[in-house]
Amino acid sequence: MSTKGAWWGIPRSIWISTVDLMAYLSFLGLLATGLLLKFQLPHGRGTGATGRGNYGFPPERWGWTRLEWGELHFWVSVLFLCAIGFHLFLHSTWIQARFKGRRRWLALGLIGLTLGAVLLGLGFPM
Repeated sequence: MSTKGAWWGIPRSIWISTVDLMAYLSFLGLLATGLLLKFQLPHGRGTGATGRGNYGFPPERWGWTRLEWGELHFWVSVLFLCAIGFHLFLHSTWIQARFKGRRRWLALGLIGLTLGAVLLGLGFPM
């Protein structure tokens, strides 16, 4: 399948815009959940984000525990990796043209690493 033209009646420019927006939003989600996990929901039990104690219960934010936020963070990262992989696929003709010749192996290696990271991310148990 060629990356030029339309797929399923949708122009290539719409695909690129949609994938880029998905990558941007998933990156913002990763940033938000990562900061929340790092600074608002510390490891361990018994202390909330306020430091006043939580009577032995795990700290929560908006009704979710640290483990639930961590699960969301993981799946948003999988979405981000898929978006980046599809982004590279959409721009594969540019990548091939850019690294044509003696540095072609570099482009193939980057594509392979991205694909491997996506497949590895999807292979983790829930």
